[in-house]
Amino acid sequence: MKGLDSGAGSHPYPAHRASVIVDDEGLPTHVGGREVTSIRESWLVEEGWWSSRPLHRHYFELVTVSGNNLTVFRSLPEGAWFVQRA
Repeated sequence: MKGLDSGAGSHPYPAHRASVIVDDEGLPTHVGGREVTSIRESWLVEEGWWSSRPLHRHYFELVTVSGNNLTVFRSLPEGAWFVQRA
């Protein structure tokens, strides 16, 4: 999958499938083989519930061991992970 279309048109930060390892609480510990050292923020997005393509995502702003910032999300209820900004 090249990117994920939210149905809202083009996005400045297209999303791409990601390999994410989570802990027992479902929090990301590794993204694409990169260790996560901290979670800066997490939030839920639920929109378009009135449409045929509702959007339900759990976002995380992460910092990796190398100091890089990542924004990832888990598409709910499917459970697929995506990197939106790396």
